[in-house]
Amino acid sequence: MFPTVDTSPPKIAICPTDLHIAVESDSVQKSVSWIAPTAFDQSGEVTTISTHSPGQYFSVGTTNVIYTFTDGSNNKAICNFTVNIDAGNLFNHKDR
Repeated sequence: MFPTVDTSPPKIAICPTDLHIAVESDSVQKSVSWIAPTAFDQSGEVTTISTHSPGQYFSVGTTNVIYTFTDGSNNKAICNFTVNIDAGNLFNHKDR
């Protein structure tokens, strides 16, 4: 009998959608939180590597957040979303 080979990637249970956050006019960074993605696999073993963590500070602009889930057979699944920090109006327009 041949051993069973795991060719299925982990299944992602939760992956956040893109986040759009406004910062106050005198700020260029914001702490952003989300529910961290999770994944499961038939082997029971899943390791997670992420580029960012909930609660981390993000600068004005768009940042890609990537979570990579890997099972014991090196099959991978990826969850990615963006954090968009909008400064709105950073400048004081009193002099118009």
